[in-house]
Amino acid sequence: MAEAEAAPAPMNPQVQGLYGELRKAILRENFDKVLSVCKKLKAHADAGPDDDVVRSECIALLQLNRLDAALELSGKHAFLAFERAYALYRMGRHEDAQAACEAAEDRDSPRFRHLLAQLQYRQGDYAGAKAFYGAVANGEDEELGDDEDNIHDAQVNYLAAMGHAEDYTDIEAYVESHAADVEEDYEIAYNAGVGLSAGLESGGVERMARAAEFLRSSRDLCATTLEDEGLGNEEIAEECGIMDIALSFILSAQGKEAEAIELCMAALQRKSGRPVDVCVAANNLTVFRGQRDLFDSFRRLNKAVASAEEKLSTSEILTLRCNRCLLLLHMNKPKEFEAAVAELRKDYPADAHVFLLEVAIKLLNNPKPAEVAATLEAQAADFAGREKARVSLAAAQLWFQAGEDAKAVEVLAGMLEADADLVKTPGFVATLVSVFNTKRRPELAKSVLDGAFDPASSAPYMIRYAVEYKIKFGDAEGAVKVIEAAEQSDMSSDDRLELGALKAVALSWIAGRSEEDVEEELDGAVADLGVSEHDLYGAEADDEVDILDLERKVPHRVRRRPAPT
Repeated sequence: MAEAEAAPAPMNPQVQGLYGELRKAILRENFDKVLSVCKKLKAHADAGPDDDVVRSECIALLQLNRLDAALELSGKHAFLAFERAYALYRMGRHEDAQAACEAAEDRDSPRFRHLLAQLQYRQGDYAGAKAFYGAVANGEDEELGDDEDNIHDAQVNYLAAMGHAEDYTDIEAYVESHAADVEEDYEIAYNAGVGLSAGLESGGVERMARAAEFLRSSRDLCATTLEDEGLGNEEIAEECGIMDIALSFILSAQGKEAEAIELCMAALQRKSGRPVDVCVAANNLTVFRGQRDLFDSFRRLNKAVASAEEKLSTSEILTLRCNRCLLLLHMNKPKEFEAAVAELRKDYPADAHVFLLEVAIKLLNNPKPAEVAATLEAQAADFAGREKARVSLAAAQLWFQAGEDAKAVEVLAGMLEADADLVKTPGFVATLVSVFNTKRRPELAKSVLDGAFDPASSAPYMIRYAVEYKIKFGDAEGAVKVIEAAEQSDMSSDDRLELGALKAVALSWIAGRSEEDVEEELDGAVADLGVSEHDLYGAEADDEVDILDLERKVPHRVRRRPAPT
């Protein structure tokens, strides 16, 4: 007959009451109360040691952002290895946090793998982060793939990692296969928009409209979701602010800087703005302003970075610090500029941005652009992709500055041959076309424009840009063909109106066309749209409208051919 086990001693009623208080405080997320109760339990003679109480205390310290105290407590207990790694992560000590993860006995557990992926993202190892989040998002991780919350968070982070890893075609494929998620969840739609907008610089002009669509959709979804949850207008505005800031980047790329600046200023003036949002808005505002309001931009950027640096990724911090260096240069503070660049070189020893800032120092100390251009051209081979393009473009600009136009054009033409996708970049297209046009190389400018866009899918502003220059180059028939192809795609009435204005101009320049011929063709084009001329103009029914007045809608540099006298 087996021996009966001794019955456990009854718990002290006072201790039992404290455990009840602790459970309630945890459920109500009252972390100050959690700390108070944990202190009482640890001090009570009858309570005895309890790992759960110690863990509750440590988690409360983390939730209250008392990171130093959490790190100290977790360092005393081996069972708090994860909390210690997380405290180091929150403190921005990413290398120490990664070492703590890798040294943990259960480092292969889901929570450590998840934290390690976050660390990889913060430190710029986007391929590693993408691999982890992709496995979870696609249901390939057996331990994390069955939980809807895990899958949702992984989808959001997967899109962010793909954007930073410059895997833009992967983003497009993912949102195509998960269209319902993008349409229903504002966080997923937001990260899809941000990821695609990052691709504009590397040849994704045609992605601009789609990225803007995702960002606007995410804002609408966010506002509706939070309104249904009972949040107030200020809370909704704060949550939607990051969508507006991301949209400002696209608006700027579309040449709508006034709207972009307005969105950033609204974010900066919002009293409840989150530090990261304010940081991004301050940086974007600095870029949009250029050399205007330098001291105000410098003050805002410094303040924003100080409040949010620990929450930014490595690449984001690099961008902010580079812009800070440029502000110092424009503010005529050469010593401070050199010191700031030297600090960047320590932290980012092989980055092209830092290399170009060092080139600026060379020009300050030895203003001989031809010598620096030759150095840049030679060292461009040390870089790849966009970084190589930046270095080569800087070399070309310096060759122009030195009066060596032929060498500059040779560098630029070489860039076109080496990287065809590069010519789709809006800023790069504008730079090349302007340079080639100024240097009387219209055939190269035309080549850039023809390769930069697709009338059926590119953003309307890019189509307008190409049409304007075709007219300037004397290719009016080519301009009309581009417009007619673009008219078959979906676009707003405002975009159609502007293309109609350019069509009026292009038709007028085709030899043998009279004003009557032009007017007849335009009337037919408007009829095909299913609207009236009054609809296009936004005019009242009894207002007199002349469709040839569409000319007023186009830039002064492109004008209708004068009627013969």
